[in-house]
Amino acid sequence: MFTEAHHTTTGAPPRDADLAAEAIRLTRLLHRSLPESTEVAGLLALMLLTEARHPARVGPDGHLKPLDELDRTLWDQELIDQGIKLVEQAAPGAKPGLYLLQACIAGLHAEAQIDELETHDAANAYRRAIAVTVNLAEQQHLRHRLRRLSGAHE
Repeated sequence: MFTEAHHTTTGAPPRDADLAAEAIRLTRLLHRSLPESTEVAGLLALMLLTEARHPARVGPDGHLKPLDELDRTLWDQELIDQGIKLVEQAAPGAKPGLYLLQACIAGLHAEAQIDELETHDAANAYRRAIAVTVNLAEQQHLRHRLRRLSGAHE
């Protein structure tokens, strides 16, 4: 539901804010029902941290912006704080699951500036990301970034 809100399959609208809000609301309810579940906490944290970045994710041309180009002043700090708090509560001693791991990574992105990678390392990271990404728009974006990176440093 949350993924559909951020990448609508119909493309119109490109993002469904009401659906995203409902997905978060339902996940909050689930978290209240299962407070001991680190995966539910991780899912909620991931959703909050992702939603916090939304105001900066799409440029005026409608294209996705990479993390290193986002204007962090547009991020929703309250959602970031809520997501980080969930991660900090759930992660210590938890068996790492997919959502909790992704939430931990998103939390690190929210709290720290991203250091630039060397060109070779960055190209390899783009190739790995392309290989595991199933969303076609994200694959296209990653391929574009890889071509731009390769062209700039040949």
